[in-house]
This record gives sequence, C-alpha cells and structure tokens, in this order.
Amino acid sequence: MSKLISKFERVEKMIQKYPNAFTVGPGASETDIDEVEKSLGVTFPAMYRKFLLQYSYLITEDESIWGISPEENTYDIVSQTKEFNKELMRRFVPTLPSSLFGIQEGEFDLSMICMDTSARVENGIDRKISVYPPEPIGPEYLEDSFTEMFYEVCRSAVSTYSSKMSTTERPDVDARLSKPLSHSIPQDSYQQAKQLILEHPELSELGSGYTNQQVIAIENKLGVTFKGSYATFLKEFGGGLFGENIFFSLEDEELIEINRQLHHPTDYEYGLAENLIAVYYDDLEDFYACLDLDNEVNGEPSVVYRNTNVPEEDYDHDERLLSFEEFFLHIIKDTIAINE
Repeated sequence: MSKLISKFERVEKMIQKYPNAFTVGPGASETDIDEVEKSLGVTFPAMYRKFLLQYSYLITEDESIWGISPEENTYDIVSQTKEFNKELMRRFVPTLPSSLFGIQEGEFDLSMICMDTSARVENGIDRKISVYPPEPIGPEYLEDSFTEMFYEVCRSAVSTYSSKMSTTERPDVDARLSKPLSHSIPQDSYQQAKQLILEHPELSELGSGYTNQQVIAIENKLGVTFKGSYATFLKEFGGGLFGENIFFSLEDEELIEINRQLHHPTDYEYGLAENLIAVYYDDLEDFYACLDLDNEVNGEPSVVYRNTNVPEEDYDHDERLLSFEEFFLHIIKDTIAINE
C-alpha cells in the first residue's frame, strides 16, 4: 500500500476517534469537484480529491484546510483564491501562477499556503504544498505532500484537544487499556501476541529479530540487561511497526539514540528517569512506553507510560503494566480491533 494512502487512513482514524477536535463538511460530490476544478483551471490529485469527497473542508481550534464550501466562503478554495488574487492586483503584486490555488491562510500578511499542482508526489497521487509569494530563490515547499500537511494539522489538533481534556497533561492511559490493570497475567501472553501477529501479516512491519551478540552489544551501550518477554521480543521481532504502533528497533541504533535523547534532552528541562528505557512510541497520543528496570516481578520489568518534559514525581507510580508481554498483547489486540 502507498505510504500516503496509509497516512491518510491514519488521519481518518484520528478524526473518528476525536470527533470533538474537528469540524468537517458533509463531503463534496464528484460533480461539485469537477466544477471547482474547471473554475480554478486545475486538476486535483487523488489524495486531495479523497479529502474533498469525505470532508469538503476541515476546521480545528488553531487551523483549517480549505475545500469546497460555497455557503461559507472562509473555507472555500475558489472564493479564497479569487479574493487573494484581487488583493495582489490591488497592491500591484503578481497574482498566483495557474498551477497554484490556496488551501490555507498564510502566516504573514499577503501570503497564502497553496497546493502546487505542478509538483507531483508519489506517481502523481498527491502534490506539494508551497507558500506564495515565493522566496527569490524559488518555491518554498512547506510539506512534501498535501497528505503530510493534512496529517500534521490533525495531529496538532488531537494534541491540543487531549491536553485540554487532561488535567495532568499525561497520556490517557485509560484510552490504551480496555480494563483496569490486573495483578495476574496469563503465562502465554507473549505467545498469544505472537500468534495474532502471524495471523495478521497485513498489519505487520516487524523485523525478524536479532542475535544474542547484537542484543548484548546494545545492552552494553545502554548499560542495561534486557530480561523476560522484551528480550524474547528483540530476538524474535527486533522492532518495527505493527499497524500504527512503533516498537523501537536496534537497526541504526534507533533504540539507543532515542533513549539518549530522552535521558539527556537539549530542548526541554526534564529528561526520562534513568531507570526507564523507552521501547515504544505512540505518535497519536504522544507518549512513550518504558521498561521500569527498578520494578520487576519474576524477572519481568513493568511498563509505564511517559511524556517528554514531565518530572518523574508528577506520575502515579502505581499506574503501570506488570510486564512487557502484557503491554505487547494489549497493543496487538487493540490494533487488530481498530483495523477490523
């Protein structure tokens, strides 16, 4: 599947999961889209056409993405593009090239964020996003594609909405757990997760695992010893993606570099506690799942959720999963349920 199509589907899930974070239109018809294309003298790429068919336009607390909205000119690409050109002419500035039309308000006076229909992406299914007027050296592409812009706008909206809904500004653990934390887990939780992964290859981009020597080399660099189900996971899968879930890999020392950045941040005040090793990242809700090496039961480190730049004392230390295998099985089951 195309990466852009996969990313678009991720955004669809964001909008479904957080409907209160967005205002969308009723969806445009094929006839409406054809008429707007003729009016602007352009041909929309497949990804923007899909956006128009499903949403017409989109509004968040901080931003909007224009589309087809003749009843509300503020979010209508034809109205906004024509008004922008009129203002450019009034100020004796060259109007938009025929390949550009506006899809978002610019950051500065007399500027506009535009889709460049001449800048094809991924075999033509999408187009790049630029700012007009351009820099003297040429077009400045703000995003590699419309889909990337769509994703970033929606991700920011979810982050803002989640922060407002959370009094502690910590990850919504309840949203990730279907039931209260248990004090006993099935002994075959890891094997259950493994079997589900094998039954759903369409969701898995996990690796084939690493040798004992490779795992030991990473342990030495991090100054830790991996135990229990997480050690087994590294040797059997190694890391990668399952659906939208990011399990850090040993490849290119990803696990090492991410933990170095979290433990010794340069852009914020508080780093990750030294007894925690981040092994997973949820980029939708912006939290890390970490092994707590100071809290083990039968050789299994517990798993806690952490944000960046939140002091350790602000967390409830009783709020944890008893092992990586429990966390692993929950994530796999949850992903399969969402995709079904």
